[in-house]
Amino acid sequence: MAGLLLKDCYNLKSQLKMLGLFLILFLVLAISMKNSGFFAGIAMMLAVMMPVTALAYDERAKWDQFAVTMPVTRTQIVDSKYLLGILFMAGSCILSTIIAYIIEKFSFSDTFQFFCIFFSIGTIIQAILLPLMFQFGTEKGRFILIGVIGIPVIIVALLIQPGFQIDFHLISLLLKVAPIIAIFIYVVSLFVSITIYRKKEL
Repeated sequence: MAGLLLKDCYNLKSQLKMLGLFLILFLVLAISMKNSGFFAGIAMMLAVMMPVTALAYDERAKWDQFAVTMPVTRTQIVDSKYLLGILFMAGSCILSTIIAYIIEKFSFSDTFQFFCIFFSIGTIIQAILLPLMFQFGTEKGRFILIGVIGIPVIIVALLIQPGFQIDFHLISLLLKVAPIIAIFIYVVSLFVSITIYRKKEL
């Protein structure tokens, strides 16, 4: 497993340099706007793309066909992508939470809620996206990505109209359980991807 993660990190080396530059740029913008949510949203989406990019590199190099001849199982190959995804997601959310605390001087409670929101959203997006990538490949999956991200945005935009009433008590309750729900969905997604990849012809 460690070897698979290391392989992905080597493949993503150039992407990680670009990622660092993007984060610095967006951090400067976030500080100038005093809007930590802007930085967090960008960091979250970049983290979502990391396992997808790793899969794209594997497809381009036809690595999967070589991997099945090695002493690794298909389950371990899928596990490594999910572990890569959750590590990047957790890292981006921790960084975003620290930035939010520094820029906007959130209280501990607000900072914790900030982390829960972005971690849960990012993890659920990954959980939806990764099985689709394993099933259809990254080329078709990129178009699916637009739908996975765009449809929820459109729904929220349609719901939040003048006169729309927000139940803050319900939102507060959801925030407390959101990370648990997100992790559960992520684990279910992992088993779905394992099933897909085991049946896939390489």
